[in-house]
Amino acid sequence: MEYKILQHDGFVEVLTVGDAEPSVFQEFVQEVLRLDKWNPGTPILTNHTELNAGPLTISEVHELANIAATFRAELGRCRMASLVGRDLEFGLARMWEVFVEDRWDGETHVFRERADAVDWLLKS
Repeated sequence: MEYKILQHDGFVEVLTVGDAEPSVFQEFVQEVLRLDKWNPGTPILTNHTELNAGPLTISEVHELANIAATFRAELGRCRMASLVGRDLEFGLARMWEVFVEDRWDGETHVFRERADAVDWLLKS
């Protein structure tokens, strides 16, 4: 799994490519939190349209929720939109939403259209 981090006006975007690996998710969260312009509460778009989540187990989706919980204070009350292209990733992202719901202070939602995701991220 590879990723690229882009800073846009008002939000950070993480583009993921390849087969999903929980350790790489943790790596990109840590890198986002090290950005010069990072502040707790900054909206994040995780663009998983090129990600293959097929290798993930339910246990690993739980692990991804634990990663968010580990960085609860640093993430703050951020909105995190997950952009996906396939049903598999949509379902796993929805599962992650349920697992993380009481483990952090932010909001999360999964989208299939980039414009919808960005609109949701930037609404006040």
